[in-house]
Amino acid sequence: MRMRHRTTRTQRVGIRRVGGPLKTVLDKTKSWYDVSLELFCSCCAANDAWPNSKEELDHAACQFLMHCWQDGKTRAMGAN
Repeated sequence: MRMRHRTTRTQRVGIRRVGGPLKTVLDKTKSWYDVSLELFCSCCAANDAWPNSKEELDHAACQFLMHCWQDGKTRAMGAN
């Protein structure tokens, strides 16, 4: 079995500096983000709970994650 080589945070920072700044998000990734955002907004609308502060956003995100879990959505849906 081959062990995966782990890098330190400092090594990852150095590697990313060489590659330059992140310029774009892949279309496939953007579409996943859009689906997740739409689902989050639908959840907020259904609960009539649009967040107006950091605390309310945190609560709305928790409600959204609970909705995803109860609805059988993937972890990635909530993570996006």
